[in-house]
Amino acid sequence: QMCIRDRCNTVLIVDDNLFNVKTLGILLKNLGYEIASASNGSIAIEKLVNAKKKMCSQDCVAFRYIFMDYDMPEMNGEEATEQIREMQASKQIEIKPRLKIILNTANASSKFRKDIFDAFLSKPIKIVELKKVLLACKCCLLYTSP
Repeated sequence: QMCIRDRCNTVLIVDDNLFNVKTLGILLKNLGYEIASASNGSIAIEKLVNAKKKMCSQDCVAFRYIFMDYDMPEMNGEEATEQIREMQASKQIEIKPRLKIILNTANASSKFRKDIFDAFLSKPIKIVELKKVLLACKCCLLYTSP
């Protein structure tokens, strides 16, 4: 199976904790990604819709990946991801291939749902695990750590 590539290299970090956003952002910038952030699920959906309107090409997926925290005010990560998946299914936003959403929270494995999330990454983040998740998602595979 070939990896589908797009020209967009921006990652959306959705987390209400600024320290977590900065920490993951630094790691991702060091790996060559550009960073956008949102402090809750509602803002993330708004950024996704607006970014899709400004896409750089027809093949662009607006964001390469979304790292989604679970516990946030207003709209949590699970609710936001469910809404994004519903918007994709109903063609309110057309993103092909499926937008990669990575659950990024403490005890991620206990909150991970295969039907909406593509992978999980537990906090605190380890660079080795981050690279494994990115590689697996880039190649359309599901990676879950033991």
